[in-house]
Formats: sequence, structure tokens, C-alpha cells
Amino acid sequence: QSLSTFSSHMKTIVEILSEAGPGSLTLMDELGAGTDPVEGAALATAIIERLREQGALVASTSDYAELKTYALQTEGVENASCEFDVATLKPTYKLIFGIPGKSNAFAISQRLGLDADIIEKAKAGIDSQSLAFEDVIRALEEKRQQMESQLQQARRDREKAEEEKRRAEQAYQAVEQDRKSLIEQARDQAQEIIQQARRAAEESMEELRRLRRE
Repeated sequence: QSLSTFSSHMKTIVEILSEAGPGSLTLMDELGAGTDPVEGAALATAIIERLREQGALVASTSDYAELKTYALQTEGVENASCEFDVATLKPTYKLIFGIPGKSNAFAISQRLGLDADIIEKAKAGIDSQSLAFEDVIRALEEKRQQMESQLQQARRDREKAEEEKRRAEQAYQAVEQDRKSLIEQARDQAQEIIQQARRAAEESMEELRRLRRE
């Protein structure tokens, strides 16, 4: 329609705003993209706020740090991110709630062979506040992965303990069954001995009576 990327994007947003209301689910990819990043982030935040005021549910993807901060600071809004393996440059398709996604532009560029000097100059051009924010996200992600690893280990330990408990219970049941069987055998043997002794005594008494009669 001879529109710029941003114009086309905003034209669709205007239509969404005119129709969205209670019960609406609004999905927006890279909200505020295609224009100055500062203005785009401010517009994206204001648009999400308006949609929330209209009662719509909103799922919006973004690389803007301002939107990530907005989600951290605003009740009823939550960050989420898709886990990404920088080593393989592949997504894991694991959705993580509560933690904003970290920009991996530098790591990906380095892995793809971009000169290290270029990356260092690019890092130097980022303001300290943005770098600190990315560091916080990285620390959160590392902590999450560490806790998830510990949780998985705890689950494995619990499953192992439950398996050992099950085996111990089976062993106990087997020993208990053997004990009952041995007691039953001993009781039967004792009963047989008593009966044999009784028969022998009766035979002896009968022999004594016979001798006395003779």
C-alpha cells in the first residue's frame, strides 16, 4: 500500500485499538518497531496501557529494554522469554515466565565471526544503564538455570530415594513372608513331634499294662 514499515504497522495497531475490549486477546509482534527506538518504546508502552484500560489481554514481543522495565515495574504485567542456547545459536523452545529475555546480539555476532574489536566498540557505545540492565537479566538467567539444575537434581534424588524405599519395602515384605513361613513350619514340626511323643508314650503305657497283666 506504499506505506513504510512503521506506517503499515501503526495502521494495523489503530484498527486493533478501535476493536479490542473486554475478552479480546491481542497479539503483537515487535510493537513499536520500524521507527526511532526511544519513540517506538514510548509508543509501545502507551499502546499496551490503552489496551489494558480497554480490558483486553495483551501478548507483545519486543526487544526494547524500556518495555522489559515497564513489565517489571507494573502490576498485572509480566515478562516472559524464550530460552536461547548461545553455544548452538538455537532456541530451546522453553518458555520462561517472570524473566525478560536478554539480547544476545553481541554473543551471536561473535559466534558468527564478527571482529572482536567491532563488538567491543559497540559495547562501548551502549550507555551504562542499559548495560547494567542486561547484566541484571544475565544474572537472573544464570540464577534461574542454576536453580532449575538444582531442582532437577533434587527430583532425581527424590526418585532415587523413592525407588530405594520401594525396594526396601519389597525386601522387608519378602523377609516378613519368610519369617512367617519359618514360624509356620516350626509350628507344624513341633506339632508333629508332640504327636509322635504322645503316640510313643501311649505305646509305652500299653506295653507296661501288658507286662503287668502277664
